[in-house]
Amino acid sequence: MAQRFEWYSGPMNEVTKMYEPFWKGQSFTPQITHKTTSVKLYCYRVYSALSFKLTADIYAAPSNVPSGPSLAYGEIPATILPESWNWVEVPLNIPYAILQAGVKYAIAFHYTSTNSNYYVYWSIANPGDYPGGVWLDQGSPNYTRDGRFEEWGEIMPSGGIATVTHRLVSVGAI
Repeated sequence: MAQRFEWYSGPMNEVTKMYEPFWKGQSFTPQITHKTTSVKLYCYRVYSALSFKLTADIYAAPSNVPSGPSLAYGEIPATILPESWNWVEVPLNIPYAILQAGVKYAIAFHYTSTNSNYYVYWSIANPGDYPGGVWLDQGSPNYTRDGRFEEWGEIMPSGGIATVTHRLVSVGAI
């Protein structure tokens, strides 16, 4: 069963506009080794056309900058994006990428509209306080902001490809 591994849902006090050729992203550092199955962002679309898509890629990101080939990819048609603020899930491709605990990655979001009148707004926080990464604007790290995102996946079964890192969680009221 999928569970949320990394996320930031801090204050919504700033937005960023996405359309081609510009992309936006968020670096993150998993605390537990797992396979990633989807990513979510808090967003909405302004106008749309049937052929546009919202895409998401995950890359290795040493120093908070995406590098190398895409480790995972997903896309959804613009027609299912909300017209008011909401969490939107982008399922990732199979076979799923294995994300290692303590390694920095980045999610890169693209909206395939080349018309600046057709775009997606993504909620970001300024200042942000996500400890595992930073918001990315065209690959440039911005150390004062964080995008509202969620990264979902599944723990690897015992005997699986990756070694699972466990952390003790105390039981009781939060």
